[in-house]
Amino acid sequence: MVSRKSRSSRLPTDVDRTVGANIQARRVALGLTQTELGTAIGLGASEIQRFESAQDRVSAGMLFHLSQALQIVPDRLFDGATSDLRPAAVAPRTDVMELCQAFAAIRRPQERQAFLRLVKGIALSDALGSGV
Repeated sequence: MVSRKSRSSRLPTDVDRTVGANIQARRVALGLTQTELGTAIGLGASEIQRFESAQDRVSAGMLFHLSQALQIVPDRLFDGATSDLRPAAVAPRTDVMELCQAFAAIRRPQERQAFLRLVKGIALSDALGSGV
């Protein structure tokens, strides 16, 4: 016998929040509005907003369509997800969003690549503990 899901099982998990945050980050990095992303996959902007805020869970089929529109493989939408299934507060990081918006605003490919090399170099330097 299949039991009915309780209302609490419909609450977003940390994975739902991570997927939503990754959808939003990739959309912003591509310079797309919620309306533009929604149009690309046959949804309205409000539905994209509900996915990004984890108010609605994203089905497997929708993950596939979103990943195509966002030009990434579906598993990238799970980057940062943990195996801990307890709900956890995952707030979007303002600095990451600002960085994505600034990067998306750079129009010349050479400047985008130079910026990307700079950021990767700083990250590597920090990871190695040598500072900048």
